Order: sequence, then structure tokens, then C-alpha cells
Amino acid sequence: MFWKQEKTVGKQVTQERIQQFYWTYSTSTNPPVFQRYRISVEDGIPYFYHETREGDHWPLTEADVTVSGVKELTPEEWAYLYEL
Repeated sequence: MFWKQEKTVGKQVTQERIQQFYWTYSTSTNPPVFQRYRISVEDGIPYFYHETREGDHWPLTEADVTVSGVKELTPEEWAYLYEL
């Protein structure tokens, strides 16, 4: 079971081991705010994805995505994100 596997945390996580990382900011205020960021590595290529969700209801769903985009990261950008 995955929760019983040994976890690698903090500075012990090497750049080569990262396959996916999500960061989400969400509030249920009126109007609600939702931001999602995803860093992933696919076939050895790092990507950065971002989406914004907007609406007048909660919870916001994928149908409420108003802005999104993906960018292939250069080696320098990938190194900078890893250092963060």
C-alpha cells in the first residue's frame, strides 16, 4: 500500500526523482478563488501547467477554468523551480 512506502521529503528529494508536483490555492470566499500549478516530467521533459478557475458558486469545477496554459521548461527554468 502506498501509504506504507518510505517517503522522501525535503532536501532529500532529488530533481531526477520528481515526476509530478501539484500546488493548489483555493478559497470559498465570494467570489471564490482557485489557482492550480502542476510541475511534471514526461519522457524526460519538464513542464509547467497553470489554471485559474472563476465563478459565482462553490465548489468551482473544471467547467469554470477561465485561463490555463502549459510551458515546456528549459534546463535553466527547471533548475530554478527545483531550487524553490
